[in-house]
Amino acid sequence: MISVATKPSTPPRTLTDPSLPFEEFERLAAPLIHGGRPLLSWQALGTDFETFLGTEPPPPEWIFTDLLRAGTVAGLVSTGGAGKSRLLIHLLLALATGTPFGPFRPAGPKRVLYLGGEDPGEILHERIYAIARGMGLAGDPGKAALIRQNFRAVALVGTDRVLIGRDPAGNPAKTPAYAWLSESLSGMGQVDLVVLDPLSRFSSHEENDNNAATAFIACLESLAKRHGAAILFSHHSSKAVVANGDARKDTGRGASALHDGARLMISMGSISRGKPWAWTIRRGKGSSRFTK
Repeated sequence: MISVATKPSTPPRTLTDPSLPFEEFERLAAPLIHGGRPLLSWQALGTDFETFLGTEPPPPEWIFTDLLRAGTVAGLVSTGGAGKSRLLIHLLLALATGTPFGPFRPAGPKRVLYLGGEDPGEILHERIYAIARGMGLAGDPGKAALIRQNFRAVALVGTDRVLIGRDPAGNPAKTPAYAWLSESLSGMGQVDLVVLDPLSRFSSHEENDNNAATAFIACLESLAKRHGAAILFSHHSSKAVVANGDARKDTGRGASALHDGARLMISMGSISRGKPWAWTIRRGKGSSRFTK
């Protein structure tokens, strides 16, 4: 009988092995540190860059033509009582029916969702009823059918609607309400525009905290990216604008990161004697002013 001596197998090394070299520790710990996220590769990114350089990009997917793109975050800023919520309902009705409204030209009828964080359901009912008739849409059977098909609105007053709060360490973090909204959107099919009115009811951060404001914009961007929807929030004007009334310089109350982080900002001025109603739309470094 011939016996063969075999070398005992070496057990796999673990992160708790005190003799583990640092380089091996980094390799084993990487999936835990990065959450399993694939690392960037120079070669793979080169393939993407060839596409960027050599292939003509597809046309933009617009929500409002030449203003608001799908999958981006935008804001509407004005003083309290200027009519932000009413303007938003005008825009949503226009978008649901594909009807131009001033400089806002829908890229066809779109599905829209209004989340009211401040006003109760009866106020929302009154506004939608009156504005749909004032725009001449409710009396048009075709337009009314598009509204019923494409427009949804809900009042979230008295419910948990804060999308971003803080974790035990004090860092900005998404909340269960964020997960609820995201899963709700997943079950609705394609929603092209989601409106949060106003921002302050959907975030618990201190308004002058730029880090928290950046995290909130990132939170909305993650919703936009996951669901292919544009996200539009409303916000109140800064104290300086309340004092001087110049909508062209309105960056919104609190942290500048909100204004800087949004892809599009619309500043709306109130009506005063001798001056027309105006809004300013910022795209990148420039802006356009419209009056009515």
